Amino acid sequence: MLNLSDFDELSFYDKAQYLWDYGTYVADRTYSQFRITLYHIDDFFVEVMYNRIGNKVISIASYEHRSILNKYVEEVSLSDLF
Repeated sequence: MLNLSDFDELSFYDKAQYLWDYGTYVADRTYSQFRITLYHIDDFFVEVMYNRIGNKVISIASYEHRSILNKYVEEVSLSDLF
């Protein structure tokens, strides 16, 4: 498995392939015309930004800190638990 630094050194397409092979879906959110999906790989997180209008992935960004999860808190609904 790669660490964050090694992942950051990969090409865009290699990042996408590694994410497909080893990433675990965590959550997604929308922002304007973008769908942003969060994945977890070992000890870091990866966000994939997809432009829904252009039908294209425009960025793959990695994060070491769990604070990235704060962006997804509003998308979580506990109503299904009760």
